[in-house]
Amino acid sequence: DGDGDVASASASVDVGGAFTFLDDGPRVVVGDGGGGAVRALTVDESSLGVIATSNFAGLVGGPGIDFGADGEGGQVSAFSLHISADGVDSQLVDTATGEAVLLRMNGDTLEGYLQNSDLIAFTLSLDPINAQATLQQERALRHPDPDNDDERLTLVSDMVWISRTTTATDGDGDSVVHEGSALLGGWIGFRDDGPEIDLIVVGDAPTLTVDETQLGVAASASFAGVFEAASQFGADGPGDVVRAYQLEVAYDGVDSGLRDTATQQAVLLYTTATGVEGRLASGEIVFTVVL
Repeated sequence: DGDGDVASASASVDVGGAFTFLDDGPRVVVGDGGGGAVRALTVDESSLGVIATSNFAGLVGGPGIDFGADGEGGQVSAFSLHISADGVDSQLVDTATGEAVLLRMNGDTLEGYLQNSDLIAFTLSLDPINAQATLQQERALRHPDPDNDDERLTLVSDMVWISRTTTATDGDGDSVVHEGSALLGGWIGFRDDGPEIDLIVVGDAPTLTVDETQLGVAASASFAGVFEAASQFGADGPGDVVRAYQLEVAYDGVDSGLRDTATQQAVLLYTTATGVEGRLASGEIVFTVVL
């Protein structure tokens, strides 16, 4: 006090709970980053059973992660295949049987199977760690364009997709999960296998002769044995074989080297719908060859 006397007292309050240290967990800052070039996955019926591969990781690139003050602990991604429904019609058709090809998941493998016989037409598998995709075709599929023997069929766009689940963990164990997906339909392809024909000449043309002592009397001979055709039908198997023969001249009006006795005019050759005609310049027909 004023003349120097002292008195003292003490009290305490626990303030430990008044101080807070909030954790800083990881967070996704970019929806889908990364990625990279992706090559379409296509098999060719010319080589049924031969495996084709492609990496699909670039279709669903990993997210951008801010690990915060705790720093990066780790980041793990898992890839998987999905279909819209088990038994969904792929819109593909088996060539040999005409059966529809349906889709199902067998574990981690997508199977294209025949609707009635359950035979496997193709399989598509995906490595869950690195997104390496493997496609193998076992049966020929019906391609609608008969004029394109290298036609590429694909799956319906929204029928099949790939997903990527990424789990990011910071330095003290906090984690965040991000999921992304991408449609696969157009990335999966099946090329056609067309037929091949080897046509060779195996013999000499027969002699076909008429005699002027009997003008107007026809003579005949078969030229079919001159040719031989070896057909390879490929993976689609045999369909129809149609043979057609026709006669041709070097060009219409070419000089045959023959002369008409009565007029001494040159005999010219012309292609017709049924064969070849030898005519005079005046148009009069000297002879016909019908095939």
